[in-house]
Amino acid sequence: MRSKELIGKLIGLARATEGNEHLIRESLFTLIRASLSQDIDDKELIKLCDEEKKYLVPDCFSCMCPCGRTSDYDIEELEEESGVGRDLRVIILNELFNQKSVDNNLLLKALYAVGANYWEKEELIPILRELTNGQIIVKQTIYQEIRRINSILEKEDFIISFPS
Repeated sequence: MRSKELIGKLIGLARATEGNEHLIRESLFTLIRASLSQDIDDKELIKLCDEEKKYLVPDCFSCMCPCGRTSDYDIEELEEESGVGRDLRVIILNELFNQKSVDNNLLLKALYAVGANYWEKEELIPILRELTNGQIIVKQTIYQEIRRINSILEKEDFIISFPS
């Protein structure tokens, strides 16, 4: 898994695209995909995230009264939360790292969702379904996470399996 700082930067980058869809360029998706793989050093990717965000929302970097809308996400918030929404966001984040090919819009939507602590199950389930096609292969490391919401996902017709 990537560093908490890089994950927070990716979520902030996804936030920065909202309302700036006309500025999105292919380099954004190349950067996100590189960040989800393990091929490039986190420090370099963090620098590239900042550069891409400055392109999307240049005024946010010099704003005297930041609103926080495009801020990097503090992943500690996710770790300190509890509840179904938090568990679903953890699974979405893990699935992002497991997926080999994800539609560009879904990449942004899923990253945005991970940082949206106010989103409920109703907003998160459709993203998880789209990301996984309704099938989740659970790694043992997140078994505790999935076990708490297993009944909810089964009611939503997800197929949950464990790798052998």
